[in-house]
Amino acid sequence: QRSGAHIYPIEESDSDEEFWDYFGGKGDIAGDDFTRSDADAAKEAGNELYQLSDSTGELVFEFIAKGKEVTMDKLDSDDVFIVDVGYSLFVWIGSGASALEKKSGMRFAQMYLDRNYEGIALPICVVRE
Repeated sequence: QRSGAHIYPIEESDSDEEFWDYFGGKGDIAGDDFTRSDADAAKEAGNELYQLSDSTGELVFEFIAKGKEVTMDKLDSDDVFIVDVGYSLFVWIGSGASALEKKSGMRFAQMYLDRNYEGIALPICVVRE
């Protein structure tokens, strides 16, 4: 139990009515209308790289690359980067990033989401080098 959350272990079983009742009862699984081409289109549409750096003495958030230009060699271990892949954001924290950059990464990612995906909830994943 953490932060008021409760864990209720349930044995895996197709006949466990308590488990299925939690989800509205057992039934057919709905089809997935999201196709591979949709995923590719979302990735192609997003796929942007931004850098968060305080190397100049001020915290600066700037666009670096888009589309196929977003490559791992653009990541700098001394900074934090936000990668938008269209269906999720990644906050990449370089091993040499400053305390301010590390602390600010999620805040800038959330501000980016609010500005660019108003009303849409996308997951944000933190990746440490």
